[in-house]
Amino acid sequence: MRVKSIEIKGLPEHSDTAVDMPSTGVLVITGPNGSGKSTIIESVAWAVYGKTLRGAAYASGTVSVDVDAHDTRYEITRAKTARTKLSLRATPCDTFPTDTLDMTGDTTTSTQRKIVDTLQPFHRWRRTCVLSSADAAHFSSAPDADKKRILEEILDVDAFDRASTKVAADKDAQAADIRDAQATIASLESRIASAERSRDDADRVISSLSPAEVDGYERATLLGQVASLHKKLDDARAQAQNAKSDVAVLKSKIANAKRELSSVSTHCNACGRAWDNAEQSQAKRDSLLAAVVDLQTQLAAVRIPDTSRLESEWRAKSKRLSELDAQEAANGRIAATILDARARAAEAEQAITRDRAQLREANSAMTTMLGNAQLLDDAARVFSKRGARGLFFAGALDDISAMATHYASALAHRDVRITMTPQTTKKDGSAADRISIDIRSDGWGADYSALSGGQRRRVDIAIMLALCDINAQMTGMRRATLFCDELFDSLDDDGVTAAIDLLESIAEDRCVVLITHNSDLAKQIRATKTIRLGGPDA
Repeated sequence: MRVKSIEIKGLPEHSDTAVDMPSTGVLVITGPNGSGKSTIIESVAWAVYGKTLRGAAYASGTVSVDVDAHDTRYEITRAKTARTKLSLRATPCDTFPTDTLDMTGDTTTSTQRKIVDTLQPFHRWRRTCVLSSADAAHFSSAPDADKKRILEEILDVDAFDRASTKVAADKDAQAADIRDAQATIASLESRIASAERSRDDADRVISSLSPAEVDGYERATLLGQVASLHKKLDDARAQAQNAKSDVAVLKSKIANAKRELSSVSTHCNACGRAWDNAEQSQAKRDSLLAAVVDLQTQLAAVRIPDTSRLESEWRAKSKRLSELDAQEAANGRIAATILDARARAAEAEQAITRDRAQLREANSAMTTMLGNAQLLDDAARVFSKRGARGLFFAGALDDISAMATHYASALAHRDVRITMTPQTTKKDGSAADRISIDIRSDGWGADYSALSGGQRRRVDIAIMLALCDINAQMTGMRRATLFCDELFDSLDDDGVTAAIDLLESIAEDRCVVLITHNSDLAKQIRATKTIRLGGPDA
């Protein structure tokens, strides 16, 4: 971000200070120790981020900074007193279009989040826009693993890690979806197989059953014949019963007549003499004999009907009629069974059609999910340390190395090559999470720790300027204000001159704020503007 102006009220050594920043050139801020020089930088950090470079918290005070970011100017004001809560506003300046984003949120926290999202995180601004004596060697002298961490923060390679984490979560979710889809497909296939078995069983039942043909005319004829025969048989049985009754009666009469006849005699059975009433007795015997003969004649004339033929014919036709009725009943049962089997076959076919449609959809979804899983696998490789993340990081290191080489050569007045090496592969195939710095120049040691204090400071400044440039490329804020706080200690006269020349060249297209307590040094700089604090000229 490019700082246009700063207004400070109530901070240490600054009861009421206003600083208008030039668009380009060197702004020199000089003064004795304790005059509030570094507070100028601290005020920017506090106003924009609510933090300070030295970690000190301001109990009260108000700071307004006018900043330019992404071709939009914002006025950011942070205020706090002993009696009031902290307030934070961040609004576009009136001189710029009013349709730009108003970063003031409902709360201080939401406003701060919008500021960071619009500008850049504090740690990145500090590492790339503030060059201080205290922080100069922070990167160069850090352990290799810490160097990598610092660069990852500046380069925001965490975005790759976040993407990798998101991809991993998506892969897990996709794997769960695939397992669910596989279970669904297996269930559908099982249901289809079961429905096909039901349908085939029903088809076998239908094909195995064939109702026998029943002659309706024959049955109707038999019904009439059986009814007629039954009536005839009833009549014949009645006639036979009557005849049998007549026979019994006649036989009884004959027996009675014979008994009576045996009791009537014309002679004595003992002496053979004729009875006095022999004639009467004879007449009675003749009458009884005549009656017996007549009764016997009547008995002989009685005819008992023979029902056996009728019964045989009735039984035969009734049996045939029963056979036809049984066949009709069997045909009814067969028809009901076939109807039920057809219903089961139709229901199974509907289930098969429905489940096959669902199976096609599930297989199509599975194909899509497997494709997505492959894409996620590819994405996981892309976002891995050996993928795009590694390529991006290695490319950024090459760019930083080239920039640092350029700046170090300018500061040393000789060819100095600075090479940053990214992760290396261990014997077990894993990546070593570190960055090493190799320095090559005649008369210089290859290792940072082997350099003199002045050589180290030149390397520190070169790397910090390179980080500033790479941050400008990433954020698009190529004219960000560069703050340099007491940067020249450890440098000899030649190093100071080289550093001033380099900063003045950088200040051709941006504002470089150079803070120094050395008034003689301040006079050497071709400053666009000079601010003296804490002295008679302040």
